[in-house]
Amino acid sequence: MRAATGSFLDEVARQVELLATDQGELAASLTGYRAKLQKHMKWARDNDEKHADGFRQMHRELDARGW
Repeated sequence: MRAATGSFLDEVARQVELLATDQGELAASLTGYRAKLQKHMKWARDNDEKHADGFRQMHRELDARGW
């Protein structure tokens, strides 16, 4: 009985260690994904602002021509 209990507890400990490793890898992966997403969001805002500036400039030029 003691041997079976010890073996079971050893397996539980191994599984917990594997789970902890998996969770650490998942956390690292999500941190990387978050950084990439934030970088993409900044690019999108900057790109949108650049295009908006172009449209505002066109609007000013058309206004200056009386259109």
